[in-house]
This record gives sequence, structure tokens and C-alpha cells, in this order.
Amino acid sequence: MILPIFNTDNAGIFYTIIETMGNASLGLHLSGEKGLGKEAMVRLLYDRSPHRGTPFIKVNCPMLSVPDGNGNTPCFNQVAPRKNVSSFNLFRLFYQGVLYLHSVDEMDMALQGSLLALVNRKFQSSPFSSSRTKGGLLIFSTSTRPLEDCVAAGTFNPKLCELLSGLSIHIPPLHHSPERISPLVDYFLNRFARSEHQDGFTYPSAAHMAMMKTHRWPGNVKELQEIVKTALRLNDWDSAINMLNRTENPMDSYSTVDLSIDGVSLMPDFEIRKGRLLELLEERIPAEEMGLMDLVIYEGAVSPTKMN
Repeated sequence: MILPIFNTDNAGIFYTIIETMGNASLGLHLSGEKGLGKEAMVRLLYDRSPHRGTPFIKVNCPMLSVPDGNGNTPCFNQVAPRKNVSSFNLFRLFYQGVLYLHSVDEMDMALQGSLLALVNRKFQSSPFSSSRTKGGLLIFSTSTRPLEDCVAAGTFNPKLCELLSGLSIHIPPLHHSPERISPLVDYFLNRFARSEHQDGFTYPSAAHMAMMKTHRWPGNVKELQEIVKTALRLNDWDSAINMLNRTENPMDSYSTVDLSIDGVSLMPDFEIRKGRLLELLEERIPAEEMGLMDLVIYEGAVSPTKMN
């Protein structure tokens, strides 16, 4: 069993990953409950990496269809540049960029084997690049549960899990870190006030903060962001705090988490797992023997001196 490394420098690990992403690698996976800003973190890594400007393909895994009887790959028109062009076919066309598998734990089991075969073929045919400039292909994925847990439950392909989880970051729920509520409130207040050119807003009282620190936060950071935006818009913390007492949690109506590197540092502490591919690297087994390419990023990204 791979034990997680508890990391208290969230921004630091992000900077380290970004600095080494020019080597183009496989398998950076983020897991955690809905509303924790996983996709925002994926976008941050892409926008600040040497891969910026290369193709970025988001695949919404729960919406993919099972291949037809002829073995054709599934078509997901929303992420394709032309109508009726499969995102998986588009994936075959480039050798550098980012493939983002959103909610990969909800992908149909029948598709997981097809994706595994496709990714293996892609990397077997990709040219190796060890430079820190643009090159190679990086795969991000997100899920609500760690993929290892999905494998144990029999709902996820273990080989695909191994491929996608070279480095896994699990984000605990917000209610596990009530001490982060106050700095996150300050962060969102200042961020949104600047964007709206709004001065003279009111900070929450001690009573308001006490209520927020004891709330369960089923919507996590996304819900907290919505409370702050409401308070800023109405300049009324009482009305915003009253939203916490609603029985329903309309997550779909909340805005996407607005996150920067500074915001990442305020998130609940990451739990970081080094996958089997990293163990093979540390044993100095050549990448060619694993049938995969461009794995060198992880030697720098997860070195003990940078993660403890």
C-alpha cells in the first residue's frame, strides 16, 4: 500500500511541478469531493507551464458513450473542433499538449480498457523529449475519490490507474481544515472586490466566522466562494450566512472556483501519493522497459527534499 505524504506547502508543490513540466510526462491525478477547485488547479498548471499554447483537450468522462459493435472510438463532440470529430481521434493527431480527463472515475469500464490501449499506443509512438521546452504529452485527470479506492472497489481498471497516477494529489474536504476558512474568505473578498472595482466592503464579524467554521460545507470551496460573493454583492453578511441554513445545496448554480497560485496555498493540505511508475523510476528502470516515454518530470517533482 502506498502511504500518502502530507504536504503543508501546497503552492510549493505546484511550483515544482510547473518548473519541471517541460519534460512532458504522464499521470498527474487530482482527487477530492466536488467543489474543491480541481479543474481550476488543472488550468493553473497548464496556463503556467511550458505547455501553454499547445492543444488542451478536456474530455468529460461521464458523458462518453460505449464504443459501437464495430469497435469505433466514442465521440464527444463538445470537445472536438469540428462536428462529428471524436475527441479520441483528435487525441491521436498531436504529440504535445494536455489531455484532461474530467471525472475519470465515472468513465464506463468498457471504455477504460480502450483508453488504456490508446494511451499506450500514443506514448510508444511519441518522440522522447527531455528538454524543458514544449514537447510531449501530459495527462491530467480528476475524480471525487482516489483512483486506488476505485480499483479496490472493482470500478476502475488497475492498469489505467497505474498509468494516470504517477503522481496523485488528494484534497481533503474543506471542513477538515476550519483554520483555512478565515484566510480563504479574505482571499475571495479581496479577489472579487478588485475585479469589481469595489471599495469599502464589510468583513464578516466574529460571530459570522464562528458559524462558517462549524458549517459542514457540502459544496466545499465552491460553496464558500458563493457565500463571499453574495456578501460582497449585497454588502450584507447576515443574508449571506443565512444561505448556510438551506437544506439544498445547488452546486450547479455556483460559479467555477476562481483560484490563483496564492489561493492554492490556502487550500486544505494536500495528500500526495507517489505511484508505481515513480517507484520504477526510483529503481532506475529505463522508461523504454515500461513501454512509456517522458517520465523524467517526477524525479524532480516529488523529490523528498521538495515535498517534506
